[in-house]
Amino acid sequence: MYRWNYKKFSIRFGLLLWLIAILIFRFSGNLLFGTNPDVIAPVLYIGIIPILYFLTRWMFTRYKLKPEKKLKSVILLALPGLVLSACCILLHRIIFPNLGFEQTILLGSWFLWVHAITLLLGIAFRDFNVPDLPEFMN
Repeated sequence: MYRWNYKKFSIRFGLLLWLIAILIFRFSGNLLFGTNPDVIAPVLYIGIIPILYFLTRWMFTRYKLKPEKKLKSVILLALPGLVLSACCILLHRIIFPNLGFEQTILLGSWFLWVHAITLLLGIAFRDFNVPDLPEFMN
């Protein structure tokens, strides 16, 4: 049976996560940022950290990555989404028609935050072995 290597998986997994985020903000971004962005934005910024932590940890344990490969993996995870996010912000009137200009700026900063946290997790995990996840997460 063909099994993806960690590089292909990182790219595809990153693109999948990016697509999910784009679709969420495409169809419900005005609800998230429109109601009370002063409350919702910090929740989105802080709430994504544990999600990214568990996703990167799961990816590292799935492929049993050595320290030098962990950083390469998160770069491959973050880079395609970072480039595509920049394109989406440039074309925000087409892709996010329900978001105003200020909401689009907030969304763009959230995208940068997500990619920066992903890269920082790769640096943090690079220096120590990540303990195995519980069996139900493998």
